[in-house]
Formats: sequence, structure tokens, C-alpha cells
Amino acid sequence: MHLKRVTSKHKGKTYEYAQIVKSVRREDGKSSIEVVKSLGRMESEEDWERAEKIKEAMEKDEKIVRLKDVEIEKQFELGLGWVAEELWDRHGIGKSLMNAFESRKHEFDPEKIAFMLTVNRLYRPGSDLSAYRWIRERGWPRVEIEKQWVYRTLDPLVEEKEEIEKNMLQELKNNLDLDLSLVFYDLTSSYFEGEGPELAKFGYSRDKRKDKKQLVLGVVMADSVPIAHRVWPGNTDDSSTLEKTVQDLKDRFGIEEMVFVADRGVFKGNLEDLDHNYIGSVKKRKSNLSEKLLPKNVPGSKEKRTAEIHTDGKKRYIFCLDEDRREKDLENLEETVEEGESFLEDLEQRFKSKGRGRPMTEEGAWKRIHKNLGRSKRLFQIKVEEKNRKIEWELDQEALEYEKTIAGKFLLVTTTD
Repeated sequence: MHLKRVTSKHKGKTYEYAQIVKSVRREDGKSSIEVVKSLGRMESEEDWERAEKIKEAMEKDEKIVRLKDVEIEKQFELGLGWVAEELWDRHGIGKSLMNAFESRKHEFDPEKIAFMLTVNRLYRPGSDLSAYRWIRERGWPRVEIEKQWVYRTLDPLVEEKEEIEKNMLQELKNNLDLDLSLVFYDLTSSYFEGEGPELAKFGYSRDKRKDKKQLVLGVVMADSVPIAHRVWPGNTDDSSTLEKTVQDLKDRFGIEEMVFVADRGVFKGNLEDLDHNYIGSVKKRKSNLSEKLLPKNVPGSKEKRTAEIHTDGKKRYIFCLDEDRREKDLENLEETVEEGESFLEDLEQRFKSKGRGRPMTEEGAWKRIHKNLGRSKRLFQIKVEEKNRKIEWELDQEALEYEKTIAGKFLLVTTTD
């Protein structure tokens, strides 16, 4: 076999094509050339080199497959799996798990299943069953897995949670040189469709789903890295978690010297009892100190600027202004006023209407006002008279001016220098 160069002219241009040909003897005894394979148009030296390699492969009876003839039967998710595996090993996460599991006997590798469950969360968070299907059908690296292994991996993760977090913090300290002098803490909630587990309770819902049972989740971070978490019953008050969280950092992790940072919902009523330095915030409304200090101007011209504005014993009060946040707050305030006025105009007409059915009561009107206006009710002066079937309202100009004045401003309180 050899390569044959074939030329063709079209509209004044000459094109080259490659063919793999071989000599054959015809029935009449004469030799002839037979085309074994046409390789298409050749546009560069690289194309001719590729054609030569194809010829050599055919001479060795190797099977030649064209890309368009290839059918993809399965696809696996590679990218995040490779990156996650590198981080998992580099920061000792797998090692932390196996050290916590060493007293347990398993017929499978729980660390590998935990890793694949983690990668699944990066791709397609869902139920345990959907995670099992994803690992079996799409996940990379490929692992042997049975459905019950997923559930039997989750149990020790929960039971050994405190030991795992302790091991992981030590690994992270070694690998990332974590600074544990500044610790951040915050909470969120997650609700359930259905009954949920034993800890699921009705409580303050950040998702505005008072009709659903929920859990409260607290997360501790240092140097932008999560180092611990705790799950609380759904009816837990944020501030009641503070003491346990701080004590946990001392007892489990040995963090003695730290500045604890959290929002005012966590610090509510607990500041005097906290035997650590802290950074918190003062509520913007219904606080004499805030109403006195927030209307002032923060000196300087930067987009974000701060100034120490007040001291009270060990406490220092830091005044902050974020110009970008101020602009957004003012836009939101304008929208809130427009929506509130539109709602009250509609409610006013409905309240005095004498249509069919029972008329709206004064109590019913106030329920609608509280539900629809929420905290923005403070921007309006509202009067409901059931006897005269009328609702009177007007913008509270003093409250509106205060909101405009404090837009983008924050008052922090700290015991640190």
C-alpha cells in the first residue's frame, strides 16, 4: 500500500486529496491500482503526516475508526472530581475521616463514599438516592457502590462529627496556617417538606415559611474557612447558641484567645457574659445610642469608611458607611414606600366597600397591614375606624427622613483595640 496524491481544480484553485491505494492483479493478468481508502482533502503537511500514520496502521491490520463513527455510550463528570480529589488529599480531609473511623469495621471504604457524596454536592445536590444514582452512573473517579453504603456512611459521619472536625482543624492549621484569633459565627435555617427529623420544630423562619418545621444550623469560620458546625432544634433562639458555641471552641479546639464576630441577633443580651473580646453591631432602630450617632456624617471620601465615634468603658463604637450599600438602601426604600402606598390605597377601598359577604373587621384590616407591610409599617401613620368604615394613613416624614439618613450606615461595637 502507498499514499497517492490526487489533484483537482475548481474555480481556478488546485486542491489536493489523499488516497491509500494498492496494486492488484486483474483476471486478465494485468496489474491495476485499487483505492483502499479515501482520506479527503489535504490542507497542510500535518494532514499528510496524519495520512501516512493511517496507512501504516492499515498495513499492520489495525482497525481505523473515524471520529464521526464513534458513539458515546456514557459520559462522566471529570473536572470537579479531579479538583476536589486534589483538595481532599492536600488538606487531609480523607485522613481526618479515616482517623475518626479507625475503631469501626466496614465492609466498604466509607472515606471514598464520603468523598463521592461531597463531589455530588458540587454537581447536583439532591436526595441520598439521587446521589447514589449519580455516583453509579456519572461520578468520577469510578467507585463500586451499593445503595445501603450511602446510608451507612452518613451514620458515622454524624456520630463521629466532633472528632472529624477536631482532626480536620488540625490538618487545616498545618496546611493553611489558619489564623484562629478572629472567629466568625452565623446561623441559618432549613425547612422540611413533611415531618422532618426529631429536631425539626416550628420557629423563626429565614425562608418566610412559618408553616414548615425546620432546623437551625450554626457555622463557625476562621480565615474564611468553615471549621465547625452544629445543628439546633428549629425553635432555637439565635442568642441561646452563643455560650455553647464559645465553650465548644475552647474545649474541643483549645482556642483560648480569640475575637468573636457575630450579628446582633446572636449577641442579644449576652455581651456582658462573654469572656472573650468581640465585634458585634448595634441595632439601627429603637436604640437611643443609634438614634443619636447614626445621623452623623462619617468623615472622609472613600466608598467605604469608618470612624471611632464613642467609647463606654471597655466598649468602642465604630461608625461605618458603605456608599454602594447606601445607594441600594435608598433605592429599596423608594420601592418600599411605593409598594406600601399602593397596598394602603387598595386596602382603604376594600375596607369601605359594601360588597357581598361579611365586611372586613378592624382586626382583619390590621392583620393585613402587619402581614403586607411588615417592618415597613414604621414608615406610615395608620388609623383604622371600623365604625366609620374608613382607613386613614399618611407617610411618617420623620421616620422616612431617619431611614434616608441611616442608609448604608452601621454602628459596630467591640472590646478590641
